Amino acid sequence: ILALKRRPMHKGMIVVGADWAQLAPYVAPLNREQQARLADYWPGPVTLLLPASRRVLPLLRGRHRKLAVRITAHPETARLCRLLGSALVSTSANLAGQCALKTGRACQQTFGHAVSVLPGHIGKRRKPSTIIDFATGRVLR
Repeated sequence: ILALKRRPMHKGMIVVGADWAQLAPYVAPLNREQQARLADYWPGPVTLLLPASRRVLPLLRGRHRKLAVRITAHPETARLCRLLGSALVSTSANLAGQCALKTGRACQQTFGHAVSVLPGHIGKRRKPSTIIDFATGRVLR
């Protein structure tokens, strides 16, 4: 994905899941209070920076010690995560620094046979997810 999008490796990626069980393996253990606070944000368009598990490779977290994760509210993304039994990397369909592509045809034109396009609907949001550092509450995007 990084090579395809021409995205710098140091930035890291966002990981989305249908539920906490799909994200938990990628995150360092949280206490009960922290886990309870997650419900304030999810499911929804909020990406939280949480301490990454030691097993998470830099290809996923970039140069950071935290990993960007989200429990998606997008029904088709949640369904895909459930069908695969796994969290997925979430990224806009674009080359790094370019506008997001909004149609399957535009994706095929830009990326060619390197991608497969699934039929479905994109979300109605006009902006990307909000990114919040969970430990500090600081909004980064």
